[in-house]
Amino acid sequence: MEKAAIIVAPGFEKGEIFTIVDIIRRTNVHCDMFGFDNIVEGGHQITVQVNDVLNDKIKDYDIAILPGGYGGAHAMRDSYQVIEIL
Repeated sequence: MEKAAIIVAPGFEKGEIFTIVDIIRRTNVHCDMFGFDNIVEGGHQITVQVNDVLNDKIKDYDIAILPGGYGGAHAMRDSYQVIEIL
């Protein structure tokens, strides 16, 4: 079974996280969210509890998806760990 990983960074755009996860799961692709912390706050003060904190396990997934949002995009750009994974 294919596996998709969504990287959830502080400042994420809620529509870009939840819509992507919903669509992927409807296709019966395994989808997990990896966050900078266990609970991540988005750009509109909405929080999400992720499946796992960002770590090397994400390298076992078939695809890593980086949703937008100004804060989230900047956080991922500035993260050495995200750059290393990509």
